Amino acid sequence: MSVKSKFMYDDKLELIALQKENISIRNQLKELGSKLNNHIELRDIKKLQTKSFNTHPEEELKEANKLIDIYKKEKSFLARKVKKAIDLDYLNSLVKQVDKLQLVLTESENSRKITELYERKEQRYRMSPIKTPDISMEIDYLSSKKQHYIDKISKLQDSIDKKKKMIIEANKKHDDLEKKHKNLISELGESYFKEKSLKQIMGIMSKKEKIRSVIAKETNSKVNSMIYKIKTLQSELKILKDNENELNNQYLESLRKSEKFHESIAFLQYSEPF
Repeated sequence: MSVKSKFMYDDKLELIALQKENISIRNQLKELGSKLNNHIELRDIKKLQTKSFNTHPEEELKEANKLIDIYKKEKSFLARKVKKAIDLDYLNSLVKQVDKLQLVLTESENSRKITELYERKEQRYRMSPIKTPDISMEIDYLSSKKQHYIDKISKLQDSIDKKKKMIIEANKKHDDLEKKHKNLISELGESYFKEKSLKQIMGIMSKKEKIRSVIAKETNSKVNSMIYKIKTLQSELKILKDNENELNNQYLESLRKSEKFHESIAFLQYSEPF
């Protein structure tokens, strides 16, 4: 039940209670009048039965006057309560008091919520004087991921350097073999060609060229693949840096909002209460 509904419900209950009290007061007036009439009748009957008018008339008169005074006071008291129960000004004053209490309660509830919010934010910022916990965890995660990519790129770069070195060494060995082959052919001369047909020599050279081509092709393919991976990792690293910058901007924005929040709390604390 909301605060407003609760006060409306309480108003209805109070009005019902006043109506019941009004009915009760009227019934009491009737009952008091009936008792007084019965008392007077009993007194008259008693006088008639005794047939003595010289018993103590002054005392009876005093007793009757006392009863009448009591009746008048009770009637006046009950009449005031009845008038108060049906007085619109009194009911309006009750409604105003309820509205005032509702306003005070609403302001108190708002103040309590603001205080709780301030305490929660203060607790969050107290946990880390530099960053909030959520942003801190996110930045730490991105930093770890960024370092992982940097290490991976470094390893790939080392592998590429090794492959390039291997290619240079392979080409050097190939050139040495080619040079030795030419020297061997030059030394053998025509006698070598007589023993080995030109077809066999071309076949050997073709096989050697194929092997060299396969090695070069495979090496170049691996180098190109590694270069592509490096570019991909560099692109992902750039995205991570952008995300890190965005998180830093969010953190600065949260600090700015926190300062505004502290200012509003300070204003509420030192402002004049309702």
